[in-house]
Amino acid sequence: MLNWEEPHFSIIDDGTLALLSQIGFEYVPKEEFPNRMFFRRGEWGKGTHHLHVYEYQSDDWKNMILFRDYLIKYPDVAAQYLNLKRELAEICSDRQTYTLRKAPFIQNVIALAKEEFNRNGI
Repeated sequence: MLNWEEPHFSIIDDGTLALLSQIGFEYVPKEEFPNRMFFRRGEWGKGTHHLHVYEYQSDDWKNMILFRDYLIKYPDVAAQYLNLKRELAEICSDRQTYTLRKAPFIQNVIALAKEEFNRNGI
């Protein structure tokens, strides 16, 4: 489980937690994601806002940056992702299913980004 005292999460201290709480965010431990901190705003399973905090330069952090950069470079892929999210929001009755159904698309984009950006020395 995540240790708040570890140096790579030192940006998230009691003061930061209090500020996040004041604007409606709640820390939600996720055992399936031991290398990130997850904050939710809104009720369980129907959060309206999500904040994911990754260790800087970790593999997970790098993957999210690759995903973001690929969507920026390829607006058509970003549009596909938006359409997928909208479709899943309509048909999935819970957040967990919604997240699981998005995962293959996200992993595919990360793989494409790694291939392209590594090939081009980015």
